[in-house]
Amino acid sequence: MTTPNPPSGASAAASAAPRRHPLASLVPLGLEVGAWLLLLTTGAIAFGLAGIMGFFDTGLPADLHSVQPVWEVGEFSVRHGAIALTVLLVVAAAGLFLPTSLLGSRLSTTGGRVLSSSAAAAGVSGLFLFFFPSVWLAWLTGLLLAVMVALLVRQAPGVHRKPWRSVGVAAGLGLFVTYIAQIASGVSAGVPAQRWLLLLAALVMLAAAIASFLLPVSADSVDQTTGAFPAQHRGRGEAEIARPWACYVLFGALGVIVALPQIVVADLNFGQAGTYAILCAALVGWAAGFEAGPTFAPGMTRPRLTSFAVLIAGVLLVLIGALKELSGMAILSGAAAFVVGIGVRAQPYAFSRRIGFGIGAFVALLLTWLGTALNVPVTDFMVWEITTTEVAYIIPGLLTIAAGIIAIMAFSPLGVRGLGVDLVHAFRAPVTRSAPEEPVAGPEAVAGSQPGAVDAARRLPERGLFIAFEGGDGVGKTTQIRKLGEHLAARGFADIHTTREPGGTEAGQRIREVLLGGRGVAQRAEALLFAADRAHHIADRVDPWLADAGVVMTDRYIDSSLAYQSAGRQLSVAEVGAISRWATTGLIPHLTIILDMEPATANARTESRGGANHLDQAGLEFHSRVRQAFLDMAAREPQRYVVIDADRDRDAVAADIAAAVDRTLTAQGIRPQPPAVSQSPAVIQPPAVSQPPAGGEQQAANRPAAAAGPEAESLAADEDATTVLPSASSGNGSHAAGEDDDDSATTVLTPQAGAEPDPGDAETTVMPRQQLHNSSRQKLQAQAEIERQARERLREARMRGIRRGDPQ
Repeated sequence: MTTPNPPSGASAAASAAPRRHPLASLVPLGLEVGAWLLLLTTGAIAFGLAGIMGFFDTGLPADLHSVQPVWEVGEFSVRHGAIALTVLLVVAAAGLFLPTSLLGSRLSTTGGRVLSSSAAAAGVSGLFLFFFPSVWLAWLTGLLLAVMVALLVRQAPGVHRKPWRSVGVAAGLGLFVTYIAQIASGVSAGVPAQRWLLLLAALVMLAAAIASFLLPVSADSVDQTTGAFPAQHRGRGEAEIARPWACYVLFGALGVIVALPQIVVADLNFGQAGTYAILCAALVGWAAGFEAGPTFAPGMTRPRLTSFAVLIAGVLLVLIGALKELSGMAILSGAAAFVVGIGVRAQPYAFSRRIGFGIGAFVALLLTWLGTALNVPVTDFMVWEITTTEVAYIIPGLLTIAAGIIAIMAFSPLGVRGLGVDLVHAFRAPVTRSAPEEPVAGPEAVAGSQPGAVDAARRLPERGLFIAFEGGDGVGKTTQIRKLGEHLAARGFADIHTTREPGGTEAGQRIREVLLGGRGVAQRAEALLFAADRAHHIADRVDPWLADAGVVMTDRYIDSSLAYQSAGRQLSVAEVGAISRWATTGLIPHLTIILDMEPATANARTESRGGANHLDQAGLEFHSRVRQAFLDMAAREPQRYVVIDADRDRDAVAADIAAAVDRTLTAQGIRPQPPAVSQSPAVIQPPAVSQPPAGGEQQAANRPAAAAGPEAESLAADEDATTVLPSASSGNGSHAAGEDDDDSATTVLTPQAGAEPDPGDAETTVMPRQQLHNSSRQKLQAQAEIERQARERLREARMRGIRRGDPQ
């Protein structure tokens, strides 16, 4: 199948779009690197000045030369320096929220100019700080920098997804310049060297401000896939975590690691270059953990990997606090940051990095300027003196250890179940073996020869109309399918089929009994069985019906597997989706209708009708994740999905569904086709055993439990595979508005009435309406059997034509 060329209007629009300047991608990079370098040097200068002269005095550039000697003689006020850094953190956090609160929606039109202005203001403030060193001016510079960063992230959301790239450049430059200065002029030259780095940062900010004015920053300025979670990875299945509090704890630990190096080097007299050494080690560890997280420990469930990361990060923080040697602290800081990266990237989590980082940094700085110190007696002759900075590491470390223990027990949906298996198989990569292909026969052989059977590219039906109904259990899908069938029959559609998954075929019914009977099967086996049923169902029923230009409505399709096996279970979305796409050769519906309802309401319906299976009893949290998965899928492709509020009157729901389907028919240009075989307008073949009792879901308590499940509404396991129903105008009363949601497995609805029979049809007799109502049940069954045989002969003839290479 070839992809159609885009319309001429689209081509013209594409050619008319302005080309991006080749240097445009460097503008956000310059702004980021300049901002980080300016922030690091501003923090170092503010800390040094606060320790020797207070907060509001304005000093001279020469005053920075006296910082290191004051450190060495022990007269430096670490507490004042910590307070200066704490205030700098607070004003920077406030600056991140100022643009939105002050400008609001006007940022969409003025954001570019405001970004340039804020960058220029931060650069000018840095120049003033270079000539007139003071703590309060450093705070103002930090505020302006935070405003600029907030605007930059708003203009180009992808620019800050991997911050270690830009801050790594700034920290590496600071490490190089500071070490050179200390080697050339002694350790005391490290702090004055920050002043020259400050000048460089201010000039970079001014240059980037001019560049951002000439080449406005936009979302296209950066690669939007930067930092995106990989589509496929080898780790075990993910689990939906509504409140990923463990990730906030991990970033809190990272905040402690980043906030304390400046204070540590002053307290332990390491020299200013030690600050950049610890920072660079932490950034390298964070970057490595971030990249390795999705595939690290592939045999361990991902939330449990995050929990262990919290525990290990806490242990490393305590060890950092117990050391008083620079290289050891740098190595352990890098290891702790690596563990943080592993934990937050074990699987996708929805949380704010800024909040966790800010809280951790604030707690560490608060402990420092409170001046807390401890003396722990070891023996009668030995006392362990824990300094203020060591306390700032150890107390957050102990809190993180406690959080890690709680996370191991409660963060994963599994709790402590399977903990030993996770530990034993943590680093065992899944082994995949390719099995020899077996010959296939029947409808699967025909489907396998179609395009997309191997690559599973998405494809819409070339003929007919394909509609999928999705939603949780008890939302009323089957009732709405019947009502939509009546609506389409009233519009003149002749060949209307309804089916379900699993159980839409004879083989599928047996698979359904395995899936929904008893206690169920293993999660991966469950996903494979659903895919097997779907593959046979598409090849045997759906594709042939669509090839005849029929209307096919299915009760559940691929989205149910994605919702139940991926979101509800702990299986990979990519794996479940790939299996389903391969099984269906990429077939997707024209329209997917999601019937949405609160899980509690839907569960009450399911319980009232009885026969709930193990999946119906999975709990509200499970069904809430499933519901959210359906809504997320609809949000990603609004052109192919429609979400209907199902917690309303059934007729109102049916009216909304009919309107959505009518819009799809118009958009796709689909019109009614005449039936392939003339049929009586009101021929009814009842089920082989009995019809479901009237009265809706409330009166279906006596159905077999094996016939209910999340992949279809509850249906009697022994129902007929095919039932021919009358049109809406036939006057038959067996399908009133209150009918139960559970119809038979497959239904064919005929047009309303008035179709002239084919004169050459010797096997189908058209009976007058009055005579029909007086016919016996045996005659009705015989008539329906004749029609079924005629359809079967047509299907066999078409299959033979396909095998001969003649689709006609």
